[in-house]
Amino acid sequence: MNSLLDSALIAAVIASTLRSTAPILLAALGESYVERAGLLNLGIEGMMVAGAFSSFLVGLRMDNLWLGFLSASLVGILLGLVFGLMTITLKVNQIVVGLGLTIFSHSGCSFLHRVIFGNQFL
Repeated sequence: MNSLLDSALIAAVIASTLRSTAPILLAALGESYVERAGLLNLGIEGMMVAGAFSSFLVGLRMDNLWLGFLSASLVGILLGLVFGLMTITLKVNQIVVGLGLTIFSHSGCSFLHRVIFGNQFL
């Protein structure tokens, strides 16, 4: 009986680990494609934050999970296009653009959260 509980616990821990690391694994997969193209995108974290915030906001307002997923995808694509435009077309330093996108995304989402939801800390 004890070994059955141990194996169930191990299976639950492994499933929880895979479930919680899936967004980071997807971002790492995308970053590996970017690095194969010769670019270094340090703005991945900012893109994830902006996508998560837009997904939450659209999903909450529209009461539709799929629209939230679509909005997160569109925000990620938009920020990826901004990164590509600035680094490839305008030849701006990749590190500066990536860190700028991260700071912009974190600050913008924090500002929008306070504007939309107020200063609600429970």
